[in-house]
Amino acid sequence: IDFQQDAKKLTVTVPKASPVSIVELTFDQSVNDIPAISDGEFLSVFNDVATYGKIVSKEAIVRTSSTSQYDPSGAPQALVAERPADEFAFHTAAEANPWVEMDLGREVSVTGVRVLNRTKFGQPGMDRAATLRLSISSDGKTWTEVWKAESGLPKWEIPVNDFLAGAQVPGCKARYLRLETKPETPDHFHLKQVQVYGKE
Repeated sequence: IDFQQDAKKLTVTVPKASPVSIVELTFDQSVNDIPAISDGEFLSVFNDVATYGKIVSKEAIVRTSSTSQYDPSGAPQALVAERPADEFAFHTAAEANPWVEMDLGREVSVTGVRVLNRTKFGQPGMDRAATLRLSISSDGKTWTEVWKAESGLPKWEIPVNDFLAGAQVPGCKARYLRLETKPETPDHFHLKQVQVYGKE
């Protein structure tokens, strides 16, 4: 890749590739009125508003497969609140396939999902979500799995892509999202926060 920069423009020359070339540039100053990430701001792929849009889950209706005795509130709505829950937003009973579903209230182009795991008990606690999977649906009945975790982490940032014209392009139409685990033996499921990004 050859870069040439003068006072007025930045030129990027990319050699042709088959079938497609994808280049990602990161700048420390504003470019064409797109603001730079300020010092101390959380660095996230979803900060790219032009590509990923905005959070579309603030008003989502949340429901879970069950409620545990450890979660007396039984109010999973905290999962989509602006601030993450202190410990967990919901806590299911021990199940073979516990899940949480979000209804966005309308179909949007879902471009990504940020998931914050419960971290209070360190790696053993985070590993309860090691088999985490994300599925999307337009009708809440027919589901398409779009991602699955490889290990238990404090946070996952999950791009949701569609395959168009030979390339992965951000955005799949969906109204409903489901996060679920499939543990080897029945187990609890809990998360701190979920933020769904998309475009109307």
